[in-house]
Amino acid sequence: MVNAIPEGYNSITPHLVVNNGIDAIEFYKRAFGAVVVYRYNGPDDKSTIYVKLRIGDSPVLLSDEFPDIEGISCRSPKSIGGSTRLGLFMS
Repeated sequence: MVNAIPEGYNSITPHLVVNNGIDAIEFYKRAFGAVVVYRYNGPDDKSTIYVKLRIGDSPVLLSDEFPDIEGISCRSPKSIGGSTRLGLFMS
């Protein structure tokens, strides 16, 4: 039987799309003690394609926005002029 939640992950794992991944990583390190588990940079070494951070016992995934790739609309809150937050409601 396959586990629906991969080993080392929790039931909900955020994946953040940001405008400047390098600065965001440094912010999460300073603010929350985040540790970089692994990181894939873009060919220019200035863009962040994919990063897995660990804050406490939780993974947090992060990438730069990539608005110009065909078929992908990957934009940060800054670019869309608002928030990409997901509201969870319980009845």
